[in-house]
Amino acid sequence: MLRLDAVHVRLAGQTVLDGIDLSLPTGEIGCLLGPSGCGKTTLLRLIAGFVDAQRGALTLAGERMLGAGEPVPPEQRRVGMVFQDMALFPHLDVAANIAFGLPRERRSQRRQRVAELLDRVGLPGLGRRYPHQLSGGQQQRVALARAMAPRPRLLLLDEPFSALDAELREQISADVRAILRDQGSTALMVTHDQQEAFAMADRLGVMRQGRIQQWDTPARLYQRPANRFVAEFLGRGRFLRARLSHPGQAELDGASVPVTAVHDARPGDPVEVLIRPEDLHTDPHGPLRARVVGSVFRGARVWYTLALNDGQQLVCSLPGHPRLAEGSRVRLAPAVTPLVAFRTDAGRWTLDAGRWTPDAGR
Repeated sequence: MLRLDAVHVRLAGQTVLDGIDLSLPTGEIGCLLGPSGCGKTTLLRLIAGFVDAQRGALTLAGERMLGAGEPVPPEQRRVGMVFQDMALFPHLDVAANIAFGLPRERRSQRRQRVAELLDRVGLPGLGRRYPHQLSGGQQQRVALARAMAPRPRLLLLDEPFSALDAELREQISADVRAILRDQGSTALMVTHDQQEAFAMADRLGVMRQGRIQQWDTPARLYQRPANRFVAEFLGRGRFLRARLSHPGQAELDGASVPVTAVHDARPGDPVEVLIRPEDLHTDPHGPLRARVVGSVFRGARVWYTLALNDGQQLVCSLPGHPRLAEGSRVRLAPAVTPLVAFRTDAGRWTLDAGRWTPDAGR
């Protein structure tokens, strides 16, 4: 449905999108994550036709939108957009808001389409209400219905749930995904919420400084990040210093743990192993030994801060019962294998008497 090839965009003399490559199959939901200012919203606006590119190509359902002559204007692209602030017309009722994008259809067809969409988004019978008479979640559903009314080939959603509280966000995002699935819609969404992106997306992209660092399934992004930025951005992991002992094995605090292949690293090279809170579990025969230095109770789980013998610390999520006392010792083993690892600078750290210390001047 959507394909971008080597797209470059400069605005006010600054490069905002720098060689974007992306493809989204028909019927799938894609999400873009990244820090503020990385170019996510500009990318949506480019696809919608509100921003021009200096180089590159964009095709939609096999039709060239830009990259060959004059770009296709927004009104001819058949792209719907749901804005962050919803942008409903306050002087129009719900039915008129939804019907706004259907000026060429007969009145009876508009009424039928509006009624169909109100039922689809779970708001039957509310067509005569005004936006100020609706809750935030209901307004978001109306904005979605309005964007879907003209049957767009592609739906773009720019931070659509950011104005809602956490509990409502989770509910509405699940409802929206079900609606899009039911309609067979293709959609691309921008969000800052990682859990929201994981729950919504068939394909997920992490952006940084105008570039897509990785575009993949959510599971592969999380389990096999392409680079350290993606690994740090997703989840709440810590990087622990280790040395590559064999291909696929690293020595961490004197213990051997399985790791992913590390590009351009040989046995003996320093590596950094990503440990997320869920990556380890207690095991009386586990290779890693640690001491409990702190804990945070989170209901069924407790997040423990643990110190290894070499002075490095990690956070581990373990069952809330039995509770480990501060100062107690615990043995750990990887709950997922292999652990993600990346090469690190050789001169950055020194292992001295069993403890890692920063090199002088660093």
